[in-house]
Amino acid sequence: MEQQFYAPNAVETDQFFEFDSAESKHIVKVLRHQAGDEIILNNGKGLIFKGHIIKTSLKKCRVQLLEYKQSAAKNYNIHIAIAPTKSMDRFEWFLEKAVELGIDRISPILCDHSERRSLKMERLNRILLSGFKQSMQAYLPEIDQPLSLNDFLTQHQFEQGYYGDCLAAIEEDFFHQITPNKSILIFIGPEGDFSARERNLFMQHHIKSVSLGQQRLRVETAALSALSRIHLANLKQ
Repeated sequence: MEQQFYAPNAVETDQFFEFDSAESKHIVKVLRHQAGDEIILNNGKGLIFKGHIIKTSLKKCRVQLLEYKQSAAKNYNIHIAIAPTKSMDRFEWFLEKAVELGIDRISPILCDHSERRSLKMERLNRILLSGFKQSMQAYLPEIDQPLSLNDFLTQHQFEQGYYGDCLAAIEEDFFHQITPNKSILIFIGPEGDFSARERNLFMQHHIKSVSLGQQRLRVETAALSALSRIHLANLKQ
């Protein structure tokens, strides 16, 4: 099965690239690639290379770059601000699946009813990178440091802003609110939902409540449901 490898800072004019020790070990020891093997490299910004390995080492695997192409970015951007789940397994599963489905940015938010307020960002970035490589995405998603909802709203601007609301009428389904070809941000609250204070904050920032269906969804399921709606709305334009 074809897999791409992360080549940060690689540019069009490069003729060679050397992987760091972690990626070199994965290429040589885990995947058992040898000199002469052809592989795919991606710099995380849509620049995709074909190359062949010219030197194998557990500390420094060297590749000659043969050709490249720049993958076009989507004409819309998906940003999910989500309250991390109490169970880290569930949150990590969400990250993995969100990358596979083409998320652009994830912002953990700390809410009034949040049960988890600390994250191991190094581990989460590794999960994003693994999903990016395995699913052959063109662009590496971003994940932000956790912020309180108040600070997030103060520091960010967006074209379309919505929050998943258990109290919203089914007629207010998120799918029907999406304007294609625009950047979009959706907020997904914690297990205890957004507080009345937070709902007032959303109103002050002109962020509209939307339904994600009649069923009560887990946090990670709600986020993936919202992500799928955004893709579908852009495909059906």
